[in-house]
Amino acid sequence: MVAPINRIIFQKFLQQNYIKYEIKVKDVHNSLEDEQMSLFMMRSRGRGVVSQYYRYDWIQSYLRKLEKKYRKLVRVESIGKTYERRDILVIQISTDRSARRPIVLIDAGIHAREWIAPSMALYIINQLVERQEGTEELTAKVDWHIIPVINPDGYEYTHTKVRVVPVRTDAEGGSGQLGARDRLWRKNRSKIKNSHCRGTDANRNFDLHWNEVGASSDPCDDTFSGTKGFSEAESQALQKYALKYQNRIKMYLTLHCYV
Repeated sequence: MVAPINRIIFQKFLQQNYIKYEIKVKDVHNSLEDEQMSLFMMRSRGRGVVSQYYRYDWIQSYLRKLEKKYRKLVRVESIGKTYERRDILVIQISTDRSARRPIVLIDAGIHAREWIAPSMALYIINQLVERQEGTEELTAKVDWHIIPVINPDGYEYTHTKVRVVPVRTDAEGGSGQLGARDRLWRKNRSKIKNSHCRGTDANRNFDLHWNEVGASSDPCDDTFSGTKGFSEAESQALQKYALKYQNRIKMYLTLHCYV
């Protein structure tokens, strides 16, 4: 992702270093506007659980409905609260809770803008719970613990806060607008002491090689790793939950997309 103001400089850098490149998305703003129109059309048709990007309230309601409908198979619990006091929900899928079987732990949505990750988590849940025919082998010997949105504050922010800000578009001094700035919000929504910027990349907040390669100590950066390891409610909740089941968790998957 290259801002319009940096386009010419960036292209010269690539050419000077003999780096071949291809422009995949010429105008991200237009792409995001198309996405919003697609969302509107899908919601108007109102098809199943994987037909659209759902808001967090709907996701919570869906998990609770599954728990109520499939009492012997499903349990839902909150593993913690976010900065904005939302529950971080995990769904536990088990055909025999007394067996204390190995656990597959999955989380999604730690990066707010990666909407396809929570959708993938919901698809997995839907297949394991509501479409059990053909998935018996997947639940016969292991339990599934899935956190579909581990950063609900940021996720909701990308759904609700869309602004348009003026930018320079080229080296000749033309000007334009960059839209949907907060649709691409990546972090959580916690306040940072002594900074006008908000949010920490909870995926950079774990206390293992903390704030090393790929992380930033600048609160205004997308990859800000926090004031210290496990400073954030989301990473703390995941740590506490993983330690609770550390002897049974045999596989851990975290779902992302490339954005």
